[in-house]
Amino acid sequence: MRFCGNEKGATMVEVIMTLGVIGAFGVSIATLVTSMYDRYRVSRVGGQIEELKKTINNRYVADGQYTNASIATLIDEELAPKDMVNGKKLYHSYKGEVTLKGGADSYEITFADIPQKICIELGIMNWTVDNSSDLVSLNINGKDFKWPWVAGTSYNLPAQMPEVSASCKEGDENIIKWTFQ
Repeated sequence: MRFCGNEKGATMVEVIMTLGVIGAFGVSIATLVTSMYDRYRVSRVGGQIEELKKTINNRYVADGQYTNASIATLIDEELAPKDMVNGKKLYHSYKGEVTLKGGADSYEITFADIPQKICIELGIMNWTVDNSSDLVSLNINGKDFKWPWVAGTSYNLPAQMPEVSASCKEGDENIIKWTFQ
């Protein structure tokens, strides 16, 4: 048997090692992309709240009240964020329904079907902390958070992690309601 010094090719071990490195690299890229997409969705749902709030404030400021505020009006007048509109309803980026209830001097935006992790992030979202804040209260699954200067408040805004974590349920069925003025 003769040995030829210019033989070319890879051994099976080398091929397996190369495939292993490529596979590990692929998994790392997939994890990174998934993480970035999750961060985008979290920031997008926060942005959707802000956009909706600004739209409602701008639309109803001339009225001086929010009694007639409705999702149907925002959709009909093409004021609702386009990525939230599906037919005659609004949905946030986690596919839960968004509702709006207007009152004389305030309105409520409710996001349903929020995953626990997102519920916590939205609950501790940083709002303006003073008497001029347009956020009146935050309700997470029936637990109210209000500003310290509001009489009878048991949970204060800005909401703290332990209280928010205790309020957000496991799963994707959390409901968050913001009341703005």
